[in-house]
Amino acid sequence: SAQFLLTTMDPAGFQLFSLVAIIISLSLVPLTLAHVTSPAAIVTRRLGLRALVRLSPLGVAGCFAAGLITSAFNSMAPVYARAIDPSPDWVATFMMVAVFSGLVLQVPLGRLSDRFDRRRVILGLTVAVVAAAVGLGALGAQSTWILLPLLSLFCGLIYTLYPISFSHANDFMEPDQLVPAAAGLLLAFGAGAMIGPVAGATAMARFGNAGLFFCVAAMGLTLSLFTIYRMSRREARPNEEQGGFLVMAQTTPAVSELDPRHVPGDADQLAFAFDDDRTS
Repeated sequence: SAQFLLTTMDPAGFQLFSLVAIIISLSLVPLTLAHVTSPAAIVTRRLGLRALVRLSPLGVAGCFAAGLITSAFNSMAPVYARAIDPSPDWVATFMMVAVFSGLVLQVPLGRLSDRFDRRRVILGLTVAVVAAAVGLGALGAQSTWILLPLLSLFCGLIYTLYPISFSHANDFMEPDQLVPAAAGLLLAFGAGAMIGPVAGATAMARFGNAGLFFCVAAMGLTLSLFTIYRMSRREARPNEEQGGFLVMAQTTPAVSELDPRHVPGDADQLAFAFDDDRTS
């Protein structure tokens, strides 16, 4: 391609191309003359999966349930919407309402979890998810005037479950444990995300389109019962010892390094491992 440009451009263009090439070549000279020492060897800090579960069972369970619920809905919601109205405009509107609603309640529910015991917030959140899911399953197909408000409430709740569960788990972590803990919590979310689409599709095949929301209701009810159990096993974390709520991306644990509570030790990069023997 460079040869083609050189043979087709006019003399003025050739001069400009030559000037740019010279400038780029000269800019490399300072880099080649700079004295840069090799980075020190990275010493990794590890947090085993069993240790993470011991630190925050509800945090791990909440992230797993969030993966189950959101992946089941995300994968099968277009199928549900298409069964109501096959037009592309309706399916696009349905998904737009779902995604936008998931953004709206992030901050209000997060601030609520900063002021009260996060376990109570998770319990109320999951109970509301169950109620909204049952309402969608029973009444959603009857009218869009019923469907869209319930859908907005439902999605606003399910998309907030992961960051609140994540924040609850971080309340029991030391600052240098935040990044390896994030890897484990994201792994729990990913494990749920692998199972959710299969569970949602199976429920829809067995019970019809409404089965998607009845399946989600069962998942939410299970997490509600586990939350009640955990509340009976451990005292609530004092509010002044809780960290602030942060909206967490469901992508990579590297984003946890942006958490202001994270204080890296001798190494800036931490790792997650399954070999619990090293951490016990």
